[in-house]
Amino acid sequence: MARIDIDQATILRLITEHLQRELTLGPRQCYEVLDPRSPNLPKGGGWFLTVAPGGGDFPQQEQIPEQCTELWQVTVTIYSRLYLDSTDHDQKRLRDSTRGLLVLKQRVLEALVGQDLRTDEEPTDAESDTFLRNLVYPLRASRAQVDEQHRIGWLSIDFGVDFDWDLT
Repeated sequence: MARIDIDQATILRLITEHLQRELTLGPRQCYEVLDPRSPNLPKGGGWFLTVAPGGGDFPQQEQIPEQCTELWQVTVTIYSRLYLDSTDHDQKRLRDSTRGLLVLKQRVLEALVGQDLRTDEEPTDAESDTFLRNLVYPLRASRAQVDEQHRIGWLSIDFGVDFDWDLT
């Protein structure tokens, strides 16, 4: 096992696969998008996640011809369809044990925070390589929002995913 340089497309795929595995979600429930807050809403299903590439910074002192460091952000947006609340109340949208946005937020945090992701699909494989400069860390979260027309609520979490680009 070694720490390797990598590319963004691979990292985005590995994060998406990690969330699918940890949260027992299929590819129609956890998928990549360009804009974290405007997915094509899937038909049916109680909740789903999108994973979007965010912005990044390149520390000048961390650059050499074969690689450069990027302090990158990935945005995970949690969507939940839940309409069990009375008018003007959102208790279930926020705290339902299976689809409440705050409950799902905790599950996503548990799945990603402190992870040292690996290149192999099996995270216990001692032969797989790591690629992060730091463990995955949360940066900020949005407030919960709702679209009454589509009967869906959502919130986003930005995660720090620091890595070295392989420029060879």
